[in-house]
Amino acid sequence: MKVYTKSYSDVDRAVVNGKTEGLAKVICDSDGFILGTSIFGERAHEMLGKVQLLKTLQIPLSALKDSIRPYPSYSELLLELSKDMDRG
Repeated sequence: MKVYTKSYSDVDRAVVNGKTEGLAKVICDSDGFILGTSIFGERAHEMLGKVQLLKTLQIPLSALKDSIRPYPSYSELLLELSKDMDRG
């Protein structure tokens, strides 16, 4: 099991909007599949929907790093979490 966390202060959209208070935490099994997630902060509900879709379809979190999303957006938080999986 591995826990990945990222602060809203690492997200360009949050910085631009002045909404840097927040955190995302994703717990994955040894294969990178999502076991649980907590996100609090601006637009958390939108990101939780994306995480739930990955979990339901049994897609590992790392798959997000190959997806296309608008920039800057709060969903960059999920992209950064997926990149963290490669960093160990």
